[in-house]
Amino acid sequence: MKYLLILSSLLLFISCSKDETAVNPQGTPTAKRTVVVYMAGENNLSDYARADIAEMIKGAKDLSEESDLVVFADHAEQNKKPYILRIKNKEQAVDTLYKYTEDICTADAAKFREVLSRIVTLCPNQEYALVLWGHASGWIFERDSVPTASFAPRHAYGMDTGDNTKKSTGLWLNIPSMRQALESLGIQWKYIFCDCCCMQSVEVAYELRNVTKYLIASPAEITGDGAPYNTITNDFFAIGDEEIYTGICDHYYAQTDPVGGHLPISVINTSYLPALAKATKAILPAVSNYVKTPNAMEQLIYYLKYGNDKVMYDMNDIIHAALSDQPEQYDAWRTAFNQTVIYSKMSNKWHSLGVGFSDYTITADRFGGISMFVPLAAYAGRGIPYFNETIKKLSWYYAVGAESVGW
Repeated sequence: MKYLLILSSLLLFISCSKDETAVNPQGTPTAKRTVVVYMAGENNLSDYARADIAEMIKGAKDLSEESDLVVFADHAEQNKKPYILRIKNKEQAVDTLYKYTEDICTADAAKFREVLSRIVTLCPNQEYALVLWGHASGWIFERDSVPTASFAPRHAYGMDTGDNTKKSTGLWLNIPSMRQALESLGIQWKYIFCDCCCMQSVEVAYELRNVTKYLIASPAEITGDGAPYNTITNDFFAIGDEEIYTGICDHYYAQTDPVGGHLPISVINTSYLPALAKATKAILPAVSNYVKTPNAMEQLIYYLKYGNDKVMYDMNDIIHAALSDQPEQYDAWRTAFNQTVIYSKMSNKWHSLGVGFSDYTITADRFGGISMFVPLAAYAGRGIPYFNETIKKLSWYYAVGAESVGW
């Protein structure tokens, strides 16, 4: 593999065509789209990053000239600085667009913005999409122990060790800071695909509603090797919206994990999130009353355990249970939910929770494919990450009037 180091030379490969679509070597239409992969790999996922780039090169062999797959990568290597690659369907498949001269913190919102802005400048196109690669735990983050920084000490997205080692601890970019960075770019991303754990929560989606048309992610933990880029790369550049998100979800779901399970994954149409918030606000008092009843949460679907605490419960399962004696109210809410969560793939097991489930059963009527946080008395005063307090940093909390029910 050869790397082209001179920026002026690589600009020759950028097409100036004005056509609505382009055609790959096999004659299949593809979109004129720049897909940016932000690989936060300065941690214990570093080896997976290199493997996934190799998969992308295989997957990109059928892309058209107007389809730009651009990867920013930061590895856990002492002598390897972050860099930006452009992957094409050429004999020389990879061009180095830019090499950073010093290490950067991928969890810093300002650096996150700078990287994306640089890529958009280097690879202009008719539309853009974003892939978030790395560690994540959805909206969760601790109290900010570094008041002047734009990143949180732990949890949310993109953990960076800060010392180029393969550790599992470091600094994280919290979701409100990510949202602010993305808004400042002034780009409406076609979609944001999260190849990281637990990002399909209604809190994350609502925070990002104004910067992307679709959010494609899993509410659960994913395996270390993540998405099968050799099969989903073409889906990144499909023409039709439905082709994009069904292709990504179906190909991701098709691969099995170490326990023979499949990753639950779903798609949110962000334009309907305000309506979902309004519908949720209307039934929130019933939800609040339900979760206070003894053992109410014990049988519900959840996607994450933080220590001994079950945290990310399935949104539909919570509402379904809370409104079990109010079917008309549930149906009205479910209408708004179905307009928002437009595609999902259900699994009965996946790697992080082992083979099968002992404490709940997944069924089609209960499964929603996205999570929602519910403040519980059991979380109160329970050390870090102070769930009941930090949820108040998310816009969803106020959109559904959570304070009005004592949350």
